[in-house]
Amino acid sequence: IRDKRVNFNDFEPIKIIGRGAFGTVDLVRQKPSGQVYAMKTLT
Repeated sequence: IRDKRVNFNDFEPIKIIGRGAFGTVDLVRQKPSGQVYAMKTLT
């Protein structure tokens, strides 16, 4: 069985697409697959 946990280091940031009271939303690319996602980071 393969471990499906993801780590912040599995992604490379492309740009910030939003900011709010609780954090930022970044456009990121997953390094292994190249897929693009939105990632919310809480502060």
